[in-house]
This record gives sequence, structure tokens and C-alpha cells, in this order.
Amino acid sequence: MSVYLRYEPDGLSGVIPEGSYLWEATRRLGARLRAECGGRGRCDSCAVIVEAGLELLSAPTMVERERLTNEQLSAGWRLACQTLIERGGELVVREAMAEEKRDRKDEEEPMERLRREFLQMPLERKLAALLEFEAITVYQALGVLSRLPSKAGEKLLDWVAARGRALEERQRQDRRAAGRQRSKE
Repeated sequence: MSVYLRYEPDGLSGVIPEGSYLWEATRRLGARLRAECGGRGRCDSCAVIVEAGLELLSAPTMVERERLTNEQLSAGWRLACQTLIERGGELVVREAMAEEKRDRKDEEEPMERLRREFLQMPLERKLAALLEFEAITVYQALGVLSRLPSKAGEKLLDWVAARGRALEERQRQDRRAAGRQRSKE
């Protein structure tokens, strides 16, 4: 059975298979839910508030009980990286830090703004933008690749020069040692 998931405040929605973790499911929808620990349960930055469908989810884990207060758990807070979607139905979640984000809208990440603008574009403009991004990426990749041989050549020449300097220094030391030896005789 599938789950219809709506993610707020972005208004993203879609069908997600049962057995998905909430963090993965929101990311599949295109949400940029934070997880400072990378979704390993070592922080609470991926906290969400379940507005509808709490009964579709796994029971709170030990990690959630450690990271969230009893009041937060009672209010429907969950760590998205720890919460498994177990049953089908309708699920509505919102980012717990959404209010804080609204207060800092002027500090919004450029990528987040770009993503939001992209979602609002008509399909033809999206395709044109994607082709443009692809062309830019290919151009930059070719630029990097064209510089690789010269970078490798520079590194090789640096290595050869360093070996030559080391050899020259060793020869100088050997000559000095030989000169000292002769002066002792």
C-alpha cells in the first residue's frame, strides 16, 4: 500500500511506498529537510511535526526519546531520519523549524530560492533551464579535463626538479666529505 505524503511549508506532495523513512520520503518529494548529522540520528535538525497520519508511523525510537522532549513527542514531533512509514494512508508533516525559517526568509539559501522558482516555471522553461544547466556543466567539466594533462605535467616536472635538487645536494655533500677526507691525510 502507498502513502500520500504532503510536506509543508513547501506544499510538496506525492505518493511514497510504505517502509520508507520519513527523511528519505521528504527528500524524494524534493524537500530540503535539514539533517546536520546526515540522517544518522545524532542531532534533532530533521525534526518534523506530524499534522496528520501519526498512526501510520513507527513508534518513537530511543534516539527520538533522547533528542526530543516529552512535550515535543506529545505534540507530534518526530525525527524524520528515525521515523519509518509503516502503513498506507494520508500523511501531512511540516518542518519543525518552519516558523524560524519564516522569520529568516531574507537569509534564505540561494539554492532554496532557485528550487522554488524552478518549481513554479512552466514545463517548457524548466526543460530549457535544464538544458542550459547541462551545457554549463559539460563546459565546466571539459575545462577541468583540458587542464588535467597540464596539471599532471606540472606535478611531474616538480617531482623531477625536486629529485634533481636532492641529487645535486647529495653530490655536494659527497664532494665536501671527500675534500675533508683529503685534508685530514
